[in-house]
Amino acid sequence: MNSQDIYNAVTDIRDGQIEEAATPPKKKKIFIKFAAAAAVFALCVAVGTAVAPLLKNAKIPDGGGAATLHPKDGENAVTEEQKIPDGEENSFEMSKSLKKHAIAYAEYPETTKYRERMSSEELTKYYDESRERSLLARDYAPTAEGFVKTSVPAVLSGADGKNAVYSPLNLYIALSVLAEISDGPSREQILGLLECKDISEARKRASALWKGNYADDGTVLSLLANSIWLDDGVKYNSETAKRLAEDYYASAFSGEMGSAEYDGLLQEWINENTGGLLKEAAGGQKFSPDAVLGIVSTIYYGADWTEKFVGETTPGVFHSPNGDKTADFMHDDLDYCYFGDKFTAVSKGLTNSGGMDFILPDEGVEIDELLSDSNFADFITDARSAGAPKPIVVHMSVPKFDVASDAELSETLKTLGVTDIFDPTKADFSPILSKSDGAFISRVDHAARVEIDEDGVKAAAFTSVMLCGAAMPPEEEMDFTLDRPFIFVIRGSGGSVLFVGVVNEVGD
Repeated sequence: MNSQDIYNAVTDIRDGQIEEAATPPKKKKIFIKFAAAAAVFALCVAVGTAVAPLLKNAKIPDGGGAATLHPKDGENAVTEEQKIPDGEENSFEMSKSLKKHAIAYAEYPETTKYRERMSSEELTKYYDESRERSLLARDYAPTAEGFVKTSVPAVLSGADGKNAVYSPLNLYIALSVLAEISDGPSREQILGLLECKDISEARKRASALWKGNYADDGTVLSLLANSIWLDDGVKYNSETAKRLAEDYYASAFSGEMGSAEYDGLLQEWINENTGGLLKEAAGGQKFSPDAVLGIVSTIYYGADWTEKFVGETTPGVFHSPNGDKTADFMHDDLDYCYFGDKFTAVSKGLTNSGGMDFILPDEGVEIDELLSDSNFADFITDARSAGAPKPIVVHMSVPKFDVASDAELSETLKTLGVTDIFDPTKADFSPILSKSDGAFISRVDHAARVEIDEDGVKAAAFTSVMLCGAAMPPEEEMDFTLDRPFIFVIRGSGGSVLFVGVVNEVGD
């Protein structure tokens, strides 16, 4: 039995076995920006900007996050003494420029790295950690199913022949953070979208999904990070800032909103936490001078295919809505296929990290029609909803692609029932701002990028772990050629939906 067999054995546990107005005052803008990069994925959420804090020492419960804080008691503004000293340990390689403006940084969970030569004790610890993460994610993935089913068609529909990519997991966590800093009807609307009865439930779910999907173990990279961006001199609620540091692993920075230096630091942090895959999108992220609060959240993901594509990559034609395009097609033989209502789907495994589904609409079925179909929504959150996969030899052909999208989501969130945060006469951010009258969200941007090739969802190279031989292949065969618009879903090891995308264009 090799290492992959052991991993499969310890993570293959069935669900039943797992326990369980008058004229408003001067308006203060808050904007949220989402960015995501796949194949290494990154999602950036910036809530609008500013806040100068006094962060009091945070005590982190066992198993929770951690933050090293540098407060100065009795003041409500960040001073030079509060900034992180040069040479102090950090959870990632924070540059000197970021360190100069950092008043708190999160200490992320340490994970045992897989190596080709490990002692039995190290190997046991590695698999115990992998199993624990997988079970935690698997236990809590269902809690976000309603949000995934509602938000996927709202975000991805109407691509109009263009590519579109979206990370439900990161948006879920980002909205949970937004719920923490809002109150009254503003909070209730967000909790309604998240399908949480109160903020405690939202906090618990977001924390569990974060921990269950965070991994840096030498075979898969799934790094999540959060940050708070504060404006020098603005008063804030230190208890809320403390909670964000403890429960959401949020580092905190302070600087002058609207300054070129602070904008550069924001862009640098995004690039640091997304592997530089979103440099173009990050370059457009800026704080306006009248902003009052900033929160940024990222996912950085990458994994190799469990089994490589077979044969050589060959040129072919992809029938885009905008005309035929030449693309490089990868080929593989799979052993089963899902036949759903209006679509056919196959799944290709990712080493120690779930897999990637490729979904081809039936002939005559448009992408938007499929996105709005309830049976398809069920499949996204749980592939088993389409019934047991049919054993059949599938000759799969999929084009290599590097797709990106950029969208503004304010109107999307409004259609999903989150409206008050965009209205300066109704928005309530009193949990974080000492004076929140007139503060509102002015913009919500979401940028995303996904790349796949012969090696996998692209990131750093990982140790290859071989599987035992497959069972006797079925007698039936079919071709599954993704040479026209299709949808993909990338799932974490516990079933969490990390990314969903629409591919309308590939190749030249």
